[in-house]
Amino acid sequence: MGERNDPYQIWTAEQMNNIGAEPNDWDKHFKLMADIDLGGSDFNVIGNYSNPFSGVLNGSGQTISNFTGTWGLFRYVDGPDAEIKNLGLIDPNVVGGPQAGSLVGQLIYGTVSNCYVDGGSTSDGVFYTGGLIGSNYGGTIDNCHTSGRVFSSRHVMGGLVGWNGDRGTITNCSSSADVSSLATGGEVAVGGLVGENRGGIGRCYSTGVVSGRYSVGGLVGFNGSGVVSDCYSHSTVKADQLGIGGLVGSNGGIVTRCYAAGGVTGSNDVGGLVGRNSGAVTDCFWDVETSGQVTSAGGAPKTTAQMKQRAIFANWDLIEVWDMAENQTYPFLRRYPTGDLNYDYRIDLLDLALLAEHWLESIE
Repeated sequence: MGERNDPYQIWTAEQMNNIGAEPNDWDKHFKLMADIDLGGSDFNVIGNYSNPFSGVLNGSGQTISNFTGTWGLFRYVDGPDAEIKNLGLIDPNVVGGPQAGSLVGQLIYGTVSNCYVDGGSTSDGVFYTGGLIGSNYGGTIDNCHTSGRVFSSRHVMGGLVGWNGDRGTITNCSSSADVSSLATGGEVAVGGLVGENRGGIGRCYSTGVVSGRYSVGGLVGFNGSGVVSDCYSHSTVKADQLGIGGLVGSNGGIVTRCYAAGGVTGSNDVGGLVGRNSGAVTDCFWDVETSGQVTSAGGAPKTTAQMKQRAIFANWDLIEVWDMAENQTYPFLRRYPTGDLNYDYRIDLLDLALLAEHWLESIE
């Protein structure tokens, strides 16, 4: 029991709570077998600094609802084989903790994939606050999305992840969460997807309302030494101090093949795409009409009509990564690569076998 081919089966709230009560099992495999309601439970958080969760939790498409805590379901996750996947959180309520995220407080190494948050709120992490994960030092986050609210009177916050470290990667993710800073002073970073990024973010987007004071961006608040590529934001951005951008508030890294089309308002260092820039911004655009901004610290201004023309995006991959309907839509990210017939984000022999199977069916 508890092995890859024979995981512990989790059917009830009591069994879910028992994971946190058994630290010796934090390197084991678990599989949810039913939707679980944690409402009213005094939940035993999973993992700690000296003994992080290093096993596998497969949500198998099930949901956990009404979780309440200060760190998230998992406090610390660390290990080359650590994995949390295929899980939905419904209306979580997480308040406080040094790193606050509804699913994971602190992801050191490991993978979080195919997970989502629907509704609820995450608030007031002492250092980092994220709708899904408080801080990601070196983990991989893929195909995850969030809604609900993220807010704090403290420092760094994002709709999906508060802080993404230099070894952290975030791909194929999105957030429609409303993110707001309640801070009255001091430096903060507020982003629709990520508060502060020093790692890699690719093929992601945001659509919520983002508000704060310093380094406020529709997708990323502060892009320190990180790379943001093939991303977009339709988030509405509202701020009143420095570094306010439709995509990135303040940039010191690399931003490439991205665009912003949400409304942007602020008082100083305001840009339709980037508010403040000391890094590199290439092949990026913003909509001057929808943003209400005719200037930016990076990127090229375009009208709404131009933003719906393929010729504008000549240097973008409009076959494998992006697509758009000429004169009808902004560019949008392809859900799966062309040729990925089984929707696993890879093109391999399994896709060829599926193609052969369909071909044989068509000639029978």
